[in-house]
This record gives sequence, C-alpha cells and structure tokens, in this order.
Amino acid sequence: MIKRLLTEAETVEFLESLGVDYTLAWLRKKRRVGGGIPYRKVDGSKIRYERLTIERWLFEQPEFISTSDESARRAA
Repeated sequence: MIKRLLTEAETVEFLESLGVDYTLAWLRKKRRVGGGIPYRKVDGSKIRYERLTIERWLFEQPEFISTSDESARRAA
C-alpha cells in the first residue's frame, strides 16, 4: 500500500483538524533544532510528513493533569 505523504502546508492543516495549533514556522524550527515530528526528504529536498507518524508523535507527547504536574516533570 502506498501512503500519501503530506506537504508542510498540508501537515499544518492536518494538525489544525486535530485541534493542534502548530505553524509552518514551528515545523521548520523543530526540524532545525530537533524535537519535532519525524519527516522524510523526497527528491533530495522536499519535506514530507506521514499522517500516521504525525498522529503517533502527537499521542506520544506527555500528558499533564495540572500546571504543577508539568513543572514537576520538567524539573525531573
């Protein structure tokens, strides 16, 4: 089965459809510094994302119950 890969703009739209407000600038910054959604390079320089990878990455992010819970995890 061939999976359709998303462009950067389509990835931002897909994230918005999931209720996540990440921008094109955020995607590009995270590719540079790390910590973002895994991606593929196609034809040498075209950046593409896979829907399943996006969903998996999103749901692997930590969950928090409160802001104090978030602070405690950062300190650990």
